Amino acid sequence: CTKYSAHYAPGKIYNNALSFSPMDFFPILPWMAVFMFGAAFGKIFYEKKTSLLQKIDGKWNKPLCFMGRYTIWFYLGEPVVVYGILMLVSYFKMSPGNWVLF
Repeated sequence: CTKYSAHYAPGKIYNNALSFSPMDFFPILPWMAVFMFGAAFGKIFYEKKTSLLQKIDGKWNKPLCFMGRYTIWFYLGEPVVVYGILMLVSYFKMSPGNWVLF
Protein backbone atom coordinates (compact mmCIF):
# COMPACT_ATOMS: atom_id res chain seq x y z
CA CYS A 1 0.00 0.00 0.00
CA THR A 2 1.60 3.24 -1.09
CA LYS A 3 1.27 6.70 0.29
CA TYR A 4 -0.90 7.78 -2.64
CA SER A 5 -3.41 4.93 -2.65
CA ALA A 6 -7.17 5.41 -2.57
CA HIS A 7 -7.20 4.89 1.19
CA TYR A 8 -5.53 8.26 1.67
CA ALA A 9 -7.60 10.22 -0.85
CA PRO A 10 -8.81 13.46 0.77
CA GLY A 11 -12.15 13.24 -1.03
CA LYS A 12 -12.84 9.84 0.45
CA ILE A 13 -12.18 11.11 3.97
CA TYR A 14 -14.51 14.06 3.36
CA ASN A 15 -17.29 11.81 2.03
CA ASN A 16 -17.01 9.53 5.04
CA ALA A 17 -17.28 12.52 7.35
CA LEU A 18 -20.49 13.63 5.64
CA SER A 19 -22.10 10.20 5.85
CA PHE A 20 -21.34 9.81 9.57
CA SER A 21 -24.19 10.87 11.84
CA PRO A 22 -23.71 10.32 15.58
CA MET A 23 -26.80 9.57 17.66
CA ASP A 24 -26.09 12.38 20.14
CA PHE A 25 -25.84 15.15 17.54
CA PHE A 26 -28.36 17.95 17.99
CA PRO A 27 -28.14 20.79 15.47
CA ILE A 28 -28.02 24.21 17.12
CA LEU A 29 -30.60 26.07 15.03
CA PRO A 30 -33.83 24.19 15.81
CA TRP A 31 -32.84 23.53 19.43
CA MET A 32 -31.81 27.12 20.08
CA ALA A 33 -35.52 28.00 19.94
CA VAL A 34 -36.26 25.52 22.75
CA PHE A 35 -33.52 27.11 24.84
CA MET A 36 -34.83 30.62 24.17
CA PHE A 37 -38.43 29.64 25.02
CA GLY A 38 -37.18 28.15 28.29
CA ALA A 39 -35.32 31.35 29.13
CA ALA A 40 -38.40 33.46 28.31
CA PHE A 41 -40.75 31.25 30.35
CA GLY A 42 -38.30 31.35 33.24
CA LYS A 43 -38.44 35.14 33.26
CA ILE A 44 -42.26 35.05 33.17
CA PHE A 45 -42.95 32.34 35.76
CA TYR A 46 -40.09 33.01 38.17
CA GLU A 47 -40.23 36.78 38.57
CA LYS A 48 -40.07 36.49 42.37
CA LYS A 49 -37.26 33.90 42.12
CA THR A 50 -39.05 31.49 44.45
CA SER A 51 -40.01 27.91 43.71
CA LEU A 52 -43.44 27.29 42.25
CA LEU A 53 -43.42 23.80 43.74
CA GLN A 54 -42.80 24.58 47.41
CA LYS A 55 -45.52 22.16 48.53
CA ILE A 56 -43.60 19.15 47.23
CA ASP A 57 -40.23 20.45 48.39
CA GLY A 58 -38.99 18.51 51.35
CA LYS A 59 -36.61 15.91 52.67
CA TRP A 60 -37.09 13.58 49.71
CA ASN A 61 -35.03 15.78 47.40
CA LYS A 62 -32.17 16.60 49.79
CA PRO A 63 -29.84 13.99 48.19
CA LEU A 64 -30.58 15.41 44.74
CA CYS A 65 -29.89 18.94 45.94
CA PHE A 66 -26.64 17.77 47.53
CA MET A 67 -25.51 16.08 44.31
CA GLY A 68 -26.46 19.14 42.30
CA ARG A 69 -24.56 21.45 44.62
CA TYR A 70 -21.37 19.36 44.46
CA THR A 71 -21.64 18.03 40.91
CA ILE A 72 -18.01 18.69 40.00
CA TRP A 73 -16.82 16.43 42.81
CA PHE A 74 -19.09 13.63 41.61
CA TYR A 75 -17.76 14.02 38.06
CA LEU A 76 -14.16 14.00 39.26
CA GLY A 77 -14.61 11.22 41.81
CA GLU A 78 -16.66 8.77 39.78
CA PRO A 79 -13.84 7.62 37.44
CA VAL A 80 -11.53 7.07 40.42
CA VAL A 81 -14.12 4.91 42.19
CA VAL A 82 -14.96 2.89 39.05
CA TYR A 83 -11.25 2.47 38.30
CA GLY A 84 -10.63 1.16 41.81
CA ILE A 85 -13.57 -1.25 41.68
CA LEU A 86 -12.45 -2.62 38.30
CA MET A 87 -8.91 -3.09 39.61
CA LEU A 88 -10.18 -4.95 42.68
CA VAL A 89 -12.47 -7.18 40.60
CA SER A 90 -9.66 -8.00 38.18
CA TYR A 91 -7.28 -8.63 41.10
CA PHE A 92 -9.59 -11.17 42.74
CA LYS A 93 -11.01 -12.78 39.58
CA MET A 94 -7.80 -13.24 37.57
CA SER A 95 -4.89 -15.54 38.23
CA PRO A 96 -2.22 -14.16 40.57
CA GLY A 97 0.12 -11.73 38.86
CA ASN A 98 -2.23 -11.20 35.90
CA TRP A 99 -4.59 -8.61 37.28
CA VAL A 100 -5.28 -5.64 35.08
CA LEU A 101 -4.03 -2.15 35.79
CA PHE A 102 -6.42 -0.26 33.52
